[in-house]
Amino acid sequence: MLYVTGGYYIDNDNYIDDFYQINFSNNINYENFDINNINVEIKKMPNMLYKRASHSMIKIKDEYLFVFGGESDECEEFNFKLNKWGIIQKLPISVFSPMLKIHGDYLYVFIGYTYTQNYDLTEAFIVFIII
Repeated sequence: MLYVTGGYYIDNDNYIDDFYQINFSNNINYENFDINNINVEIKKMPNMLYKRASHSMIKIKDEYLFVFGGESDECEEFNFKLNKWGIIQKLPISVFSPMLKIHGDYLYVFIGYTYTQNYDLTEAFIVFIII
């Protein structure tokens, strides 16, 4: 399963809020790989609450997809059971390309970069508790 969210249209200088779920067939033969023999199902999901690009996302416990960054301080989650987006909380700054890591019951968000300031990773991270 692959998830694709957001993006940026260069032609009209516009961020997008699209969300797609892509399912690949389970019988891919990697030894004799042929792109023409892959069955792919693309499912349009509900749009994110915010338009964004250069963001990061992480799936948690097969229940949620968390999305952070993308020149935004807004963080949102998709609930697969309810099939809808919700707000988590705001980051202290708007960032591009944050790094995400789950360790135990914690989600670590390492701030990416901004147009105006680079942050030392020892100073710029946030911890979310996931239960």
